[in-house]
Amino acid sequence: MSSLRKRVHSFAKKASSVEHSNEVVHAVTRSEIAELNKMIEPKIRQNESERTASMNAAARCIVGGK
Repeated sequence: MSSLRKRVHSFAKKASSVEHSNEVVHAVTRSEIAELNKMIEPKIRQNESERTASMNAAARCIVGGK
């Protein structure tokens, strides 16, 4: 370890208290990924249309200054 890394490591705090392991709980198959993508695609399209509508509405707003 470099000296800088050692110094930083000495006062660093863990981001989580969760104990991790290398055990694989579940492997996600390509078919599961495809199914999930199908499920979230309509939500992504809706978000895109809402974002576009919001940007268009904001473009017509005039913000007054002091």
